[in-house]
Amino acid sequence: MSTFRRARTIWKGPYQGGSATVSLTSSGLGPFAEAPATAEIAPSGQTSPMELLAAAEASCVCGTIAYLLEKAGHAPEQLDGTADVELDGATVRSVRVHIVGAVPGLTSEQFAAVAERAKANCPVSKALSGTAISIAAELVPGASRTLPRQSAEISALGHGGSSRSPGLGTAPPAAGD
Repeated sequence: MSTFRRARTIWKGPYQGGSATVSLTSSGLGPFAEAPATAEIAPSGQTSPMELLAAAEASCVCGTIAYLLEKAGHAPEQLDGTADVELDGATVRSVRVHIVGAVPGLTSEQFAAVAERAKANCPVSKALSGTAISIAAELVPGASRTLPRQSAEISALGHGGSSRSPGLGTAPPAAGD
């Protein structure tokens, strides 16, 4: 079953000197003042399609990391994600994602492998398949202590899962599944 999310933009006037608002209709948030997608001006209280794209990518990757870790029995204490969308004229050149996580029981290498898997499986990343997306992942100090659960399920985090780690090779199920 498909799930739909809706946003609405109302644009008034010409591109130069016009104004817009965007509302996140599905969640009932907004309206927010919106600048043109390629505007090279300071945000000054306005969002833009590029900022919304950055928010979507950071949110999606964080949620997918949380899903993968939870399925392996290692729910994160906290994930802090940022994304930078690089615009070259009217073309999205790249998206750079940075995730800082507090996840007990994982090494930095394991966390980085999970982040890479999340980037590859997040629905927003898939929608941006023609765009270069990079990810940097780091554990905050003290979050990489080894817990008694350190076993095959941890080593499987970045390697397609195991019978003890369901769901690690897939993205989170769509809402309603």
